[in-house]
Amino acid sequence: MAEIYDLIVIGTGSVGSSTGYYAAKRGLSVLEIDSATPPHTNGYTMAKLG
Repeated sequence: MAEIYDLIVIGTGSVGSSTGYYAAKRGLSVLEIDSATPPHTNGYTMAKLG
């Protein structure tokens, strides 16, 4: 059986994770997808900070 989500977030960096968190907190069914297993330093935010 297929899963149905209200929101799918592609990229779980700081912005994606926050989006997923607050959407779930409001009761939405959320799926977060990232190319690497968090936490990692492969994203755009970490590249700018590092």
